[in-house]
Amino acid sequence: MAKVSVIVPCYNVENFIDEALESILTQTFNDFEVLCLDDASTDSTYSKICQWAEKDSRFKKRRNGKNLGLIGTLNELIKWSDSDYLIRMDPDDISEPTRIERLVYEAESYSADVVGSSYIMINSEGKEILNSSLLLPTQHKSILYTAAFNSPMAHATVLYTKEYINKFLYGNSCFAAEDYDLWVKSINEVEEQVLFRNIKSPLYRYRIHGSSTSNTNRNAQINSHLYCVLLFKKNNLPRSYKLGSSYVKIMANIADCYSYESMSKAYMEVSSVYFEFLEKHSCNEIDVLEIKNYTSEYVLLLIIRGLSNANLTSRLKILFSVFFLFIKYPHFLTVHGVKSIIRRSIGRFLYAKS
Repeated sequence: MAKVSVIVPCYNVENFIDEALESILTQTFNDFEVLCLDDASTDSTYSKICQWAEKDSRFKKRRNGKNLGLIGTLNELIKWSDSDYLIRMDPDDISEPTRIERLVYEAESYSADVVGSSYIMINSEGKEILNSSLLLPTQHKSILYTAAFNSPMAHATVLYTKEYINKFLYGNSCFAAEDYDLWVKSINEVEEQVLFRNIKSPLYRYRIHGSSTSNTNRNAQINSHLYCVLLFKKNNLPRSYKLGSSYVKIMANIADCYSYESMSKAYMEVSSVYFEFLEKHSCNEIDVLEIKNYTSEYVLLLIIRGLSNANLTSRLKILFSVFFLFIKYPHFLTVHGVKSIIRRSIGRFLYAKS
């Protein structure tokens, strides 16, 4: 039995599957198997998977009798594996050569249940989208904090233990945000017994193209995202839960949410989450620093979204409010936050021009 199962849900990815599996073949860690489950593809994906299985016995293949969708296919892959660790891999992405080795080392060093990493975005041709690397919080407490705003782990990058994922599996209540639902569900049920970690280095290349789930299921993803935010806050941050989550609507670019009033409410909501979380949790210096940096980046993104979508009068009011915001909440402005926003803005601009 292999120590690690790399689970690969496959559907109509004939243009990318070879490159994805090649990146697993060249890993520095060798005690693995690759479980490829084709979800009734209508192109040559399954044929290519069969070629890999014939070439290397560590690559194993199965095919669903009918299309089950991502959640159903992931749960079948989890049931199929007998390994101690399972590592997610999307069939159109690329793993860095040391990815498996470093994920396993991190999990064993900290007895972590779920380990993820930062990642780099690439386009359909595999070209890096400049300045797109997302450096995520690395510590357990700061990762928990981000669940009040977004999915706390980058789904495609993660390793989880067989014990953890067998207990929870993926649910069907959050289409296109099945990972967020999984993390929140496990946090709500056994927060003190589940340990999350992130590796700061980007070990994964996440491909953005027209048929990506993040592109084709945008509306469903927004609704599921809001559901998970509120579910996490209801169980973990009850004071903040009562205030709502208008900041999610602003970040999701939902119309009619860019007035001065809505922006001010979003600031208040974020501040409430920040203080309530720190009151509830005993955090070390690294936790607090990562929480501050994440909050700073999030608030600055809120301001940019508000300014870019509001009318002229609201823009002036928002700018005026920003001045007082940073006087009242100086923790909302950090060097990391400013640098991150500049880097990501440049990256988005260059990508739009390419």
